[in-house]
Amino acid sequence: MNILTFKTLLLVVFAFTTVQLSAQDQPPALPDGWPANVRQDLQQLTTKSADPFAILLKRSERIKVRGTAILVPEAGKLAISPDNMMFLRSSLAELGWDTIVITPPTWPEGALTAPASEDTNELATAWELYQSQLQMTLEATLEYAAQFPGSKMIVAEGTSAASLVSLYVNGKLEAPEALVVLSPYLPDPALNFELSSWFGTSEYPLMDIYTPFDNRWAKATIKPRATAARKRLREDYRQSTMNIVPPNQGSQLWLTRQIHGWIDHLGW
Repeated sequence: MNILTFKTLLLVVFAFTTVQLSAQDQPPALPDGWPANVRQDLQQLTTKSADPFAILLKRSERIKVRGTAILVPEAGKLAISPDNMMFLRSSLAELGWDTIVITPPTWPEGALTAPASEDTNELATAWELYQSQLQMTLEATLEYAAQFPGSKMIVAEGTSAASLVSLYVNGKLEAPEALVVLSPYLPDPALNFELSSWFGTSEYPLMDIYTPFDNRWAKATIKPRATAARKRLREDYRQSTMNIVPPNQGSQLWLTRQIHGWIDHLGW
């Protein structure tokens, strides 16, 4: 074999190997309707029941990584929903966090907005199913996040936040190192009332953020949540009110500062 032929063969082998590696390293195809600018951050995970779900991973923009922030939108929202979580995934990355936005499970259509009926069995069944799916989704996300350094913080909103508090209280998920809840609620009087008591039994650092613009379910438990938590003289509980109409850049910057300041207070 002459030198020219040997060099040609090496180039062919190198090109074939490069194509194979590039194909393996490519992120999964974008779901319909997702913007092209998130493609490099897209990852596909699978729950124990083999249900796939999309996440957006953004690595810390600082050399020293503080930890991983797992961001859980409201039930039924996409990871790309242009609300607080999409802003936090970038703003927290600028402050040294690896961030993961998950796509949470969905509730049955209308279950979150329909008036409470006298028969709550249907809603309770829907919530049990949602909790089970959310549990598996978060377990898969935490397993994936274990490869990244530092502490793990969960930030969740709405029914996702309330459902996570329930899962932690009932021991179905290991207690988080820190949890931030944004306007937590459940669209049922009995379940929503019970939510307040869970704040008094939590054994982990908890930040509770609400706004004057919350829906009636979230507003109904603002004071009871704080009362239940403060009865235990907890120094790792903080309740704050966002007086800026969300979502907009002002409210999102405020939210970032509040979370960052609270984490500093915890000594992370």
